[in-house]
Amino acid sequence: MNEEDHGAGAEMQAFRQSYEKDANELFSALGEFICIYATTETSWHMCLDRSLYPLNPAISRAMAGGMRLGDLTGVLSRVIAMGDLPDERKREFRECLTHFDHITAFRNRLIHRGATPSYGRFVSSNSLTAKARESVEVLRFSLRDLRAAADDCYRIHVRLMYLWGDNELVLSGSGRQRMYGPWRYKPLQPIKPGAESD
Repeated sequence: MNEEDHGAGAEMQAFRQSYEKDANELFSALGEFICIYATTETSWHMCLDRSLYPLNPAISRAMAGGMRLGDLTGVLSRVIAMGDLPDERKREFRECLTHFDHITAFRNRLIHRGATPSYGRFVSSNSLTAKARESVEVLRFSLRDLRAAADDCYRIHVRLMYLWGDNELVLSGSGRQRMYGPWRYKPLQPIKPGAESD
């Protein structure tokens, strides 16, 4: 093996190690995100049970059990609007739901399109499944985006637990800021390379 081949082999080995490190970090953060997302998803079902109280919870589950999240939150939004929650808690419900919709769009792209490391960031694309070139979407994101989405799912889950009843979520100043401060996940928009080249 000459010196040039040895140098190329070392570069390839370094690239592979970097790629594997990035991939492991991606899969770890993605797994954490998906788990807390699923927990938060069940919180919306719990909200329907609580909003229909004193209706028998079995009736609520019979109505909404197995219902897709989009259908469930539509029904739940109408029930909350007509219910007797104080206006402040109704606003909190809507705020959580709006942000969860942004997180759901992010999650759906990752689940249905996958993701790969790309120079210290990550890419998710439908380039292999899009029906037309104009429909291709490329989403670039970071570990910070994944971790922020997971953190916001956790915050939504906890906040939903305290919407009903007399229990208040008692937190210190910094804890309150962390729970009720600005959302950490900022909605990402994919680029459409096919649409831009026309």
